[in-house]
Amino acid sequence: MTYRSVINHGNARFFHLRQEYLDICQDPDYTPGKPVRSAVECAAKLLDILITRKNTETSSWLYERIEDFSAALMNTEGRGTILEALKLLQSRGFVQSRKTKDPRDQTKEWKLEMGKVNEALTKRGQNHE
Repeated sequence: MTYRSVINHGNARFFHLRQEYLDICQDPDYTPGKPVRSAVECAAKLLDILITRKNTETSSWLYERIEDFSAALMNTEGRGTILEALKLLQSRGFVQSRKTKDPRDQTKEWKLEMGKVNEALTKRGQNHE
């Protein structure tokens, strides 16, 4: 299921955070009651966004600027948090990045490793189709 929702309530907008994505982005030594780092929450949201975009794009590599990710997150996360979250996703093996072919363009392309995501979800008993 690739469900992602934005809940509008007056002038406030909320992002639906999927628990299973949050679970697989957690630090292995995480214990309940310990505050969740902003980058972990951001990583879970980015994972949801990348899965949604992967299902709608024809290319396996997505051309995404940090500003594009920020807009998808409703501008709730800063550049540093987004970069830290992407590094976290890379360290877990959920995404790969590469430079574009244009040497003047510093934007990276991102590839979702759905097999790694499914493997992590399966270990937690929450397979993703």
